[in-house]
Amino acid sequence: MTLAPRSTLRIVTYNIHRSRGMDRRTRPTRVAEVLHSIDADVVALQEVLGAGPDGSSHIEEIGASLGMGWVMASTRQLRGHQFGNVVLSRFPITHHAHHDLSWKSCEERCMQRVDVDVNGRTLHVYNVHLGTAILERRHQARPSFRQVPPANANEDRERESQEIASVRIEAWHTLTNLQRRCARMREGHARCVSRQSGLRRGCGLPRHPGCPRG
Repeated sequence: MTLAPRSTLRIVTYNIHRSRGMDRRTRPTRVAEVLHSIDADVVALQEVLGAGPDGSSHIEEIGASLGMGWVMASTRQLRGHQFGNVVLSRFPITHHAHHDLSWKSCEERCMQRVDVDVNGRTLHVYNVHLGTAILERRHQARPSFRQVPPANANEDRERESQEIASVRIEAWHTLTNLQRRCARMREGHARCVSRQSGLRRGCGLPRHPGCPRG
């Protein structure tokens, strides 16, 4: 089915935290209501509960409520259920892939790539769920960018016109933010070990190796 074209394409990313709200209640219907109010064309979700032994699945409930097709990239099992990233789309999904970003003993993470046919043109969507530690993110960010094909000025123009966008969800700003934070850590540590009036000063940053703060 060809959908009527819009002047803009609305893409949303949302970490739904297992559909659990601030009231500690697990209700996928509330997630669906929020997404329905946004009226997005493509939705990238993280921390989604998929199919399990009891037959229940949050993403099936959310997808059915929105009337959108979806694909899931499971990173691990959670109480017998698939658990990971999901992309939902109003448009046909033509291809999807799963790239493992897990690092050492940290919780499993992945990057999900989904190709969406937007009225005859291909939209590449990259749904990334990174870890919380600095070193973990540094390990995950660079492989994420390597999966995104670079623009090539010599590519065939017809092929170029088919590929209207590469959407990098969450990961595109990670390297920049990480580099800034690491620079601040280095500068802060230098202030930590300096002495003024015979006393060490704290750097005001999160605790790190060598920081003298009590």
